[in-house]
Amino acid sequence: MNLHSRYSVILVGLLLAVAAACNQPNNDDPGKAKGNSPASTATEIEADEIVEVLTQGAKLYWGINALRTAETTTLDGTQMVGLDPAALPSLQALRQRFAGLFTERAIGLLVADLGVKESGGKLWIPAADPDDISLYEDADVTQSVPNGDTVMVTVDVPLGDSGQSDLRGVRLVHKAGAWRIDNNPFSGDVEEGESEGN
Repeated sequence: MNLHSRYSVILVGLLLAVAAACNQPNNDDPGKAKGNSPASTATEIEADEIVEVLTQGAKLYWGINALRTAETTTLDGTQMVGLDPAALPSLQALRQRFAGLFTERAIGLLVADLGVKESGGKLWIPAADPDDISLYEDADVTQSVPNGDTVMVTVDVPLGDSGQSDLRGVRLVHKAGAWRIDNNPFSGDVEEGESEGN
């Protein structure tokens, strides 16, 4: 191969390398929406997004009490009232109601905390009507600790007009392209621990 041919091969190789580099996506483009870049991580979640997820979760959780009926029974010595069979015909339907926003682990905790039981083809909930004055939409995120696809968050939740507030621990897991709550942040306890494995 003569000198002219060698230079031609080198020049063509350099041109191909430059062309390939120019075709690479520019992840530093400030015009790109946050989170849409392939380089973005799952743990990028803003405080207002955390508050929105918590607020939606609270509405789902406390909304179960709005489905009470006038029917009553006693199960294992506890006075229970029925839940609207048209809205919640089974435990599976109840679990499905929570499925879009909570992990399976959290759903199990919520169902247990609500005390819902299935008997005689109907769902029942304890007759004692719990009252919640927590203003989740006004919560302040005081701490956010990311760890892979999990974020451990502490939020300060105002308690109505009392001037008091409650610290709530929220474990969020990024699954299937969305954030899901992985614990029961409505019990009033700050929880710690490992997230759901899948």
